[in-house]
Amino acid sequence: MAQIKDGVSTKDDVKGLLGSPGVITTKKEAPNLSEDMEFWTYTAVTQTHAHALVFLFKSGIVKEHSKNVEAMKR
Repeated sequence: MAQIKDGVSTKDDVKGLLGSPGVITTKKEAPNLSEDMEFWTYTAVTQTHAHALVFLFKSGIVKEHSKNVEAMKR
């Protein structure tokens, strides 16, 4: 994550580091997005935690990104 910089990193940079995203959300799925924006979501689940990385792109550049980790309920 330290290699990804908001306002600088591109879709190719993210894909090169993390591979293809599990989910891509565009204006078609989220009408509040503008045509030049999309979300990429990467998820992973272990026995103890659920991890999610979310990237918002505008014109192919990372506008912002976030990481979420939640403990799995037992």
